[in-house]
Formats: sequence, C-alpha cells, structure tokens
Amino acid sequence: MRVLTLLFLFLMLQNISTAQTVALQASAGWGPFAPSVTQPNTFTVANIPSGEVVQSASFVVYGSNGLVSPVAQVASQMGTSLSFTMNMGILPFHATLNVDVATKTASGSQQHYTLHNSIIVLVQTPTVTSATGMRGIVVGRAAQHRYLVSSLPPSTTRVALHLIRDNGTVIDSVIRTGTAIDTASIVYTTPSHKKKTTLSVSYTTTTSPVGGFRTTMVLADSVPLPLVRASLGWGPFDQGVGAVNQFVVKG
Repeated sequence: MRVLTLLFLFLMLQNISTAQTVALQASAGWGPFAPSVTQPNTFTVANIPSGEVVQSASFVVYGSNGLVSPVAQVASQMGTSLSFTMNMGILPFHATLNVDVATKTASGSQQHYTLHNSIIVLVQTPTVTSATGMRGIVVGRAAQHRYLVSSLPPSTTRVALHLIRDNGTVIDSVIRTGTAIDTASIVYTTPSHKKKTTLSVSYTTTTSPVGGFRTTMVLADSVPLPLVRASLGWGPFDQGVGAVNQFVVKG
C-alpha cells in the first residue's frame, strides 16, 4: 500500500512539474522602442491548459506621459482571440499591457487569468556636434563656435538650447517650436571664454513626459600654451663666454 501511495505522489509531482505556466509573449519583445517609429508587435497568451475553452480575452494598453500625467487607455482589443497586434510607435513614455482571459472546461469549471507586463519606450538622446568647439575652447580668450543639435526624435515639437556659465548665468538661448523638428543650432560668442560653460538641450515630443527631456554638455576647455621669452634669445651662444639669459613665462 505504501509503495502505491509513493508511486501516486511521484506521478502527481511529475505532472505538476511538466505543466507550463500561462504567460504573455511578445513577437518584438518588450522594448525598448523608439517613440513615433512604426514597429508592429504581436502579444500572445501562451500555455492555456488543454481542455480549457476561451470564453473571453481582453487586451488593454495603458500609458502616461509622466508621473504627474493621467493614465489613459492607448489601445485595446476585446473578444476571444489570444493574440493582439499593435504599433509600438504610438506608445507614450510609460506603458503597461494588461490582459484578462476567462476559460471554461467541458465539465463547466471556470478559470480566470490576469497578466500584465511593462513596455519600455526608448528615451532618444540627441547628438551635439561642432566643427570647431568640440576640440576645446581656450580659457580666457575670445571664441565663436556654432553647436548643432541633431538626431532628435521624429515627434519633437519643441527644442530649447541654453548656454550657461558655471555661476548659472544664461549667456544665450535659442528656442524652436513646430512639428517634426529634426535639428537646432546655437552660436557661442564670447570675448573671454570661462571654464565649465554648459550647453543645455531640452526637448519635448508628442510622447514625452511632462516637461520633456533634458541633457547637458560641458563645453570642452583648453588651456593656452605658455609663451616663453628669452632676454638674449635662443642662441647660438659661444661656449665658455659668460652670458646671463632671462626666461620669462607668460600664460
């Protein structure tokens, strides 16, 4: 009797170990996805136990543009299909997929499955370039350099560029508004460059969080080469003949 009991328990444990858990799958993964870039993604509920017939299946995607922005329904599908396809490019900054599935067996037993998963949306960082300023600006000397901001998200509606001193003083600013802004530029002109001058780039997209995104870059500094002067020059000098040569270093 004990042997039969142990055998029964072994078979039960084996069945439990081989049973698969109901899970969500995504054909294109869970991100990160670029805002406003078309990317179809098919979500599927997998591993519904054999013998269970789907009575209803709802897919709902909720999203928000920021922590202080209200959560809203972005996309949904109701029916009995266990698959749902949508475009990831329409997602806001924060997005979550919620799925509810109800099943029923031939004996009338009902099951309910609730699944959810976060979808990651990529925060695209713009590129800052300059034909001259990236090599370093000599501290204390006059300078004029143009900085170009590019690689902005396709849905950018506002770009603000600010040149800021180390003490917080704003030297200059440029603001662009419109639709599908791809680039913006600003010219840094100064009679005397100060260390740790910063370029701030703020941009807002149709799917960005409240306040948009912001990135900063400290303009590269360069120390001027010292100027060394010699009162008697650099030669040639006669060997064995006394001469006093004074060297003066100027920064």
